[in-house]
Amino acid sequence: MTPPSLLLARHAAVRAARRLPAHATSTAKRALSLAPGQKLSRQHELPRLPVPDLAHTAKVYLASGRPLVDNAAYAQTEAAVADLLVPGGVGEQLQARLLAHDAAQPDSWLEEFWLRNAYLIWRCPTMLNVNWWCQFADAPHLMRDADVAHGTVPPKGAFTNVQFTRAATLAAGFLDAHLAIQAEALPVDATKSGSPFCMNQYKYLFGVTRIPEPACDKIETPWPVTAKHIIVLIRGQPVKLTVIDAHGKRASVRTLEHQLRAAVALVDAALPFPDMGVLTAEDRDIWAKARQELEFSPANRATLKDLDEALFAVALDDVTLGDGSHEATHHQIFHNRAHNRWFDKAIQLVVTNTARAGVNGEHSPSDAVVPGAVFNYVLANEEAIRAHADHGAADLPAPQRPVWDLPHGMDRTLETARTNVDAAVDAIDSTLLHATNTVGGASWIKQHAKMSPDSYAQLALQLTYWRDQNGIPATYESASTRAYKHGRTECVRTQSTASAAFVQAFDKQAVTDSEKLALLRTAAATHAATMKEASQGRGCDRHLLGLRLMLQEGESLKLFQEPSFALSSTFPPVRPPNMSPGTYLYGGFGAVTARRSFKFSVSHWKGANTDAARFRDTLHASLTDIYQLVNRVD
Repeated sequence: MTPPSLLLARHAAVRAARRLPAHATSTAKRALSLAPGQKLSRQHELPRLPVPDLAHTAKVYLASGRPLVDNAAYAQTEAAVADLLVPGGVGEQLQARLLAHDAAQPDSWLEEFWLRNAYLIWRCPTMLNVNWWCQFADAPHLMRDADVAHGTVPPKGAFTNVQFTRAATLAAGFLDAHLAIQAEALPVDATKSGSPFCMNQYKYLFGVTRIPEPACDKIETPWPVTAKHIIVLIRGQPVKLTVIDAHGKRASVRTLEHQLRAAVALVDAALPFPDMGVLTAEDRDIWAKARQELEFSPANRATLKDLDEALFAVALDDVTLGDGSHEATHHQIFHNRAHNRWFDKAIQLVVTNTARAGVNGEHSPSDAVVPGAVFNYVLANEEAIRAHADHGAADLPAPQRPVWDLPHGMDRTLETARTNVDAAVDAIDSTLLHATNTVGGASWIKQHAKMSPDSYAQLALQLTYWRDQNGIPATYESASTRAYKHGRTECVRTQSTASAAFVQAFDKQAVTDSEKLALLRTAAATHAATMKEASQGRGCDRHLLGLRLMLQEGESLKLFQEPSFALSSTFPPVRPPNMSPGTYLYGGFGAVTARRSFKFSVSHWKGANTDAARFRDTLHASLTDIYQLVNRVD
């Protein structure tokens, strides 16, 4: 099984910035207040995630595997699936055990299986393989600041006024969201028809940390969250900032800005110390061993406790990569070669010295829709939050610098970690595509192509892969299952015989435009139906995971040993494009097409016949060609 962030991942659509409760002030629609008791008030209405029946899973599995293999291999797949369905056979025994497991779980048969097996047991470094990232739109009202005038990039090692202002403003917005969640003051997310979505993941945003342990990590998810501090990372050093006072009031923007400046002064006045955060980008067993060694020291235990319990981290970078463009700075938010980072935090706000900002997040406890809703809220209200800079607590403790006590041999561990991180980053390449002209967008797709924008984008990706690699890829797109209690995601295998027919015909002159558009619409309808089933918990991948985990010692099932099973569950070395909402975000997770454009990030592991820039350019051409096709026929 491949770690989730190595897959073709598309998290369910962020439909719009969720509105949070508002102050009754002149900026009522923008400021945040707390209205008690709404957040989890409809959890009792949610059904349990169903355990699919074997026949349905077999049908979905066979349909998704057909375009990947030749006739001989598919015949083997059919035989293996038939073995799954033998009356009284191993498949039915596994299904019975899974149903019994479901009955014994308080909320979901899948929840703990997924957290452990999709995330926590994986020993690969999380920096590139698990964590997600998103890059925020700039704040125009701050870009007039003299120290970043005319698009210049400040010198490395410098902090700037605009940086302090933006970091304080965004941190205040995050704290508003945190306090609203703690007060259970969020309106319940719901479908257009009013059916509620599960709100449980909102509990796993703030004060949450992944802890490395041998063989299997753990997630610290306190509820309610009692911490009142954040951690600010400055030149690789953590500084503890108390940001909520004894009365539960968050620090004002002006106070936060003053505290950030004081934190920089505190670090600059101290002797230099190694950047311990590089360990969070290491192999998880190596990091677990190093952490155990660190914890022999009471000082280190206290420092790690401060990091673990912090509401979130703020990485205040004294640099902006390259020319300061989004193309250059996305690497800084994606990984920054593990400089000035703590990758175990669920939320890590990054602010460069040009005030470019974004978030790097640890994926285990939540999926993109939930943090994305918080970020959309904060960014939509950023100017209003800054305008009320004195709103909030002012009398808070001075910043504190936690102490590290370096045990014998840890310097070599840090040196090795730095070497490993550089090698990992050098082995991957990523680039961005913001397609704005002659490619359409969500509004145009609905009106003219007459299909789901998501289906349209997925088929553009498959056409691009066909053109770039001359093949049909095994794919992974996430469908949200938050319509169920403690639901997270189900895999949508976006390839189908219909999508294969479309991509294989698209560049053939013998096929008419009308025929190509018909193939596109058939493939889109197939994708939309598959997405709907997956959102209802009726995909095949999560069910197959559950069945595999029901195997007892000495048991086997032909399906899990069959070559096509590995092929359909292993994904191409291209880490394909991920889309983000057009207004505020640009990121390394899947979200949604913008109203009038597309945004993608493309990454790949170097060495194979893959190239991120080539894929990006081919994708732009595919989007343009499909757009022109629809316009010619429509």
